[in-house]
Amino acid sequence: MRQYSVILILLLVASLASGVANATIITGSQITNAGQNMTVDLTIDTVLNTVSLEVTGPEAVWFGVGFEPLTHPGGPTTYSVITLGGAFAPDVEEWELGTSGPVALLADSLSVDSNTVSAGVRTVQLSGLQAGANYSFPTIPKTMDISWAYGSGGGFAFHAGRGETTLLLSEVPEPSTLLLLGIAGLGVCSLNRRR
Repeated sequence: MRQYSVILILLLVASLASGVANATIITGSQITNAGQNMTVDLTIDTVLNTVSLEVTGPEAVWFGVGFEPLTHPGGPTTYSVITLGGAFAPDVEEWELGTSGPVALLADSLSVDSNTVSAGVRTVQLSGLQAGANYSFPTIPKTMDISWAYGSGGGFAFHAGRGETTLLLSEVPEPSTLLLLGIAGLGVCSLNRRR
C-alpha cells in the first residue's frame, strides 16, 4: 500500500507542476485610491482572448484607470477607461490620454456588463477582447504601471485627484484532472488501509 501512496503523491506533484505551466488565466487586483474607494480588478484569459475589468470609485464624479504608457507620435499616452458619474452615469468612455490631457476619445471596445451603486460607491464591470481594437492587455504575468484619477463633477473634465501605482498580474493554475484523480486515489488508499 505504501508503494501506491508514493506513486500517487508523485502523480499529484507532477499534476500541480503541469497545471502551473499550462495556466491560461492571468489576474491582478489593486486599490488605487482608498480614500475615494477606487479599485481595479483585471482578469485576462489568454486562450479565449478575453478580458474582464472591474473598477470601483465615487458615485457622483468621473473616475478612471489608465494602463501603461503607449508609444504615440506626439509623446507617451495611456489607454484609459473613464467611468462617468452623477447625471452622466452610466456612461463609460475609452480615451487615449497624454501627459498634458486628452488626446482622443476612442470607439467603444469594451462592453459594460453592469454599472451599480451601493453606499456611494460605483462598481462597473466590463468585458472585451484581450487583443482589442484600442489596447492589447498582457498575455504573461508581469507588473503593469497604471494611473488613476477622479474628477470634481460627473462629466470627464478636470481632475480633483490623480496618481500612479502598479498592478501585479499573476497566473491562476488550471484545475487538473490528474490532480483530482490523485486526490481521489489517496482517499481510496487511506480508506482501504488495513491495520
